[in-house]
Amino acid sequence: MMYKQAFLFFFSFGCLALSGAHNINYDDLPLELQIPWTTGPILTPSARTLPKGHINFQPYVFYSEVQGHFDNHWKLETGSNAENVNFETWITYGLTDWMDVTLMGQFFSNIKGGNSYTALGNSLLGFDFQLLKEDLKGYTPAVKLILCEVFPTGSYNDLDYTEGGLDVTGDGSYSTKIAIVFGKTYHIKDFIWVNTRYSFGYFYFSPVKVKGFNTYGGGFNTYGTVTRWGSLPISVGVELTLTRNLAVAFDILSLLGGPNKFKGNPGFTDLGVAPNIGNKRVYQLSIAPAVEWSFSPQLGLICGGWFSLYGHNADKFSSFVFSINIYK
Repeated sequence: MMYKQAFLFFFSFGCLALSGAHNINYDDLPLELQIPWTTGPILTPSARTLPKGHINFQPYVFYSEVQGHFDNHWKLETGSNAENVNFETWITYGLTDWMDVTLMGQFFSNIKGGNSYTALGNSLLGFDFQLLKEDLKGYTPAVKLILCEVFPTGSYNDLDYTEGGLDVTGDGSYSTKIAIVFGKTYHIKDFIWVNTRYSFGYFYFSPVKVKGFNTYGGGFNTYGTVTRWGSLPISVGVELTLTRNLAVAFDILSLLGGPNKFKGNPGFTDLGVAPNIGNKRVYQLSIAPAVEWSFSPQLGLICGGWFSLYGHNADKFSSFVFSINIYK
């Protein structure tokens, strides 16, 4: 069950990881101060679209461990650990000076009790629209609208009940996601900059036809529909450049998700009882500290962690994150 809760959380989060460098030129400053070299924090997306004709390529590796579960009373229940490695690749291309397009593909390798399972996860197509450009000399922030669609290319239905959820890599939903992102960059001194980002989103999930053992539970002869309520992610990200090459970053993510309701034939488990299908309302608070090293405005690395602090009907997890950002 830990895998199923964890994947529902990660897929609910989805397209907020559209960070990218999206560097800024300050033409009226000395050359050494024109570009703060950053890769973007781990979670909160950039408030700036990619300039026309430019491309941003950013692969991620997430190594995650689920260490327990926060119950309906916000109390942590420990259990057997589950691990997974998630490989994501994000490609963004600037279509115009105010719009870009993003593609994302991923696959998972799940590990538990000496067994492993590797398969494709969900995929994404998204568009960003620059609503407001930042006033570098004033207080006006950059404002961007994100619209994206997540496609259910991961496995979620007719799962092998002997695997205990090991073969879950998707959630079965076509997810339409919208977010508004605000960003402002401040010059402190020399190469010291502070880059702030604020993201507010809403995710809509299509109903999911489920059969047998599936991401949401189920059992033998299960057949029906899971109706998923939307989720509300809010994230804040901050980057501080310490030298031209070195920066530190920090994200905090608050995610509220509605309950999932099942309608149909619940089937039965190997004990002959009706299985639980769906889940109650979910809340989770997590943080992601990181360190960035940029070799140039076009190439940088980010390494850090992503940790849940507490939650309600949600898993407790910790992740190691590594990413390479290439901007041309």
